[in-house]
Amino acid sequence: MAAERSAEVEVQGPGRYAPWTLDLHLRTWSGGARGPPPPVGHQNTRVQPHFNNYFGGFTMPLGEFINIFPPAFFLVVHLVAFAIGAFFAYRSFEAEASLLGWGFALFALAEISYMTYHLNWTVFLFAHTISEVLDLVAFILIFAAASQRVLSSARARA
Repeated sequence: MAAERSAEVEVQGPGRYAPWTLDLHLRTWSGGARGPPPPVGHQNTRVQPHFNNYFGGFTMPLGEFINIFPPAFFLVVHLVAFAIGAFFAYRSFEAEASLLGWGFALFALAEISYMTYHLNWTVFLFAHTISEVLDLVAFILIFAAASQRVLSSARARA
């Protein structure tokens, strides 16, 4: 019983990390931000987690791979989404479906707001909050336009 406890303490002891604190970023073992890898046979063979000073804890263990992509990648993603939204807005206004057009126009504006963060013009939370509000209103308008069309065609059949 005592041997089991000491083994348990050793696993959770200093220099050991629970699986949820692992940071699987490739730079860790390649000598990135934290220096060279530990020597062969080192007791702690797990990947060292990044410490996040702002929140006073560890960063999330999932999703850090996205940092491998350059900032231009995200600009291209948002630029393509903006172009799609602007095209749909143009076509909707052209077809005299103004409610649908305004929904897609707001979506396109949300993509511009997202791009302001990637261009370092705003902070993430500001750009993200503005974009989410614009996306929410766009979703409501697009849903309302689709509902109007369905209801009007159902009334016409009756």
